[in-house]
Amino acid sequence: MARVFPLARKAEKMSAVIGKQTPDINPSPSISGTRRRSQPLGLNAKRVISKRYSLKDAKARPLEEWPDIVRRVVGHVSAAEKDPVKRDQFFEMMSQVMLAREFVPNTPCLVNAGKANGQLAACFVLDVPDSITGIMDHAKAAATIHQTGGGTGMTYEFLRPSGAMVSSATGVASGPV
Repeated sequence: MARVFPLARKAEKMSAVIGKQTPDINPSPSISGTRRRSQPLGLNAKRVISKRYSLKDAKARPLEEWPDIVRRVVGHVSAAEKDPVKRDQFFEMMSQVMLAREFVPNTPCLVNAGKANGQLAACFVLDVPDSITGIMDHAKAAATIHQTGGGTGMTYEFLRPSGAMVSSATGVASGPV
């Protein structure tokens, strides 16, 4: 029987995310049929997970341990697969890989997966356009990315160089600095 991760309704989703259902962390078959072992976490890893990656309650107490975070992250990512059989297969296989810590996603993914408007990407490169309106739109986009946990790099190659004529006003451009 296929395992269905409950993501259809928000109430089911939240109960699956913060419930204390822990996935099987015993050795389980991998993609190749061999068995993977969940690696035990050291004290420092448990502290980092508790402080940085776990969902928190209203008093900022952690609600999740590593298997709960794995279930939340993989459940969120696997929801993109519309075929329920493939989704369940991906969920099981990716959970095994993460529990064995053969792959661990970036911090925004660990922190934001399963949250409303959760940002899963870490890095963005933004063009800075050569107009006041464009520069202000760029600043708004950068602020939104930072607010959701992403980081930005900027390319100033489209700004006219220092000394170039400005057609909309009398004067010359100061350049990107």
